[in-house]
Amino acid sequence: MMNDNLVDRFIEDNIEKIDSNRWQDLYSDLENKCIFGGWSSEHIGDFTVKILSAGINPLDYLTKVPRRFLFKAELEPSLRKLEIPNNIDTILLGAFHSSNLTDITLPDTIKHIEEPVWGNDQELNLHITDVDKFLKIHFSSYGNPLLVHNKHKINVLLNGAKVTCQDRIAQLIDDTIVNKSYVDLAIKNSLTAATSVIYNPKDVI
Repeated sequence: MMNDNLVDRFIEDNIEKIDSNRWQDLYSDLENKCIFGGWSSEHIGDFTVKILSAGINPLDYLTKVPRRFLFKAELEPSLRKLEIPNNIDTILLGAFHSSNLTDITLPDTIKHIEEPVWGNDQELNLHITDVDKFLKIHFSSYGNPLLVHNKHKINVLLNGAKVTCQDRIAQLIDDTIVNKSYVDLAIKNSLTAATSVIYNPKDVI
């Protein structure tokens, strides 16, 4: 952790907000300190680590995972598996970027992910319960990075088994008329998920 004193002082100065679970206000304050106060994004991650280590999960009181929520966070082994609660529908920019999280369980309620939320070299397991809902998640920056060759080293797991393009091809062909070349390309590149890559209205036969 960096500059522990700044984060500790922030916690001391905001103990009333913490006690009353005003997490949206707290993370907004931290964002402002990064923009106007010369703080680093790492301070937000450090703050979250201290709060999680105290047995409090701010996500229980939010609808969005805050920007840089665990940015470059160094978590103890017992905290490296994060289950996002069902009240969360959005994951914001850099939320888990370069942290040492190993596993994240995504609820079916996630509708939007603001890329990038993790680093290119980060290895992470994303656990899901419903493939169809997962494939409908909207990624803001450049399309779902999990629909292209897995340069992010992100594994998508359904009940512990990796979800691959091949798992979805039969249903995709049944559900939509697609250009076969897209299907072949998806299989060749071992895409994690294929909906947006395979199905393109311009290529409907």
